[in-house]
Amino acid sequence: MKKRRHAFTLMEIMLVILIISLIGGVIGYSMKGSLEEGKAFKTQQAISKVYELIQLRIAETGDIEEICNNIEKELEKTGLVKRVKELLKDGWGSKFEIKKIKDEITIKSKNLEKYIDKKGKKKSDYYPWLSDSDDE
Repeated sequence: MKKRRHAFTLMEIMLVILIISLIGGVIGYSMKGSLEEGKAFKTQQAISKVYELIQLRIAETGDIEEICNNIEKELEKTGLVKRVKELLKDGWGSKFEIKKIKDEITIKSKNLEKYIDKKGKKKSDYYPWLSDSDDE
């Protein structure tokens, strides 16, 4: 007697594809939030590093104006950064806005600002020159 092979029906195959698609969609949706958090974290770390390097350079030269005007060259002079151009970009790939306000250097990212506003986070957690009382 020959054994009869049982094949999958079209309905069973479609059901499996539907279930796999739903699982993939849920995983993809949850990963989007993780990617945004990762970009915000990368930006926060880059801002801290750039801020500390600028403070170091100010301590060495005392010329805040020159450092702000030639930030890339000044960071290269420290010898502590290999890829300065990459360090001066946020997690989303946009350049930082580096300004001198009064006697303080500020480094901002428009994308990080949007993320902070969207998530309702404190700016002082991301910008090293701000204290908790400076949060808007």
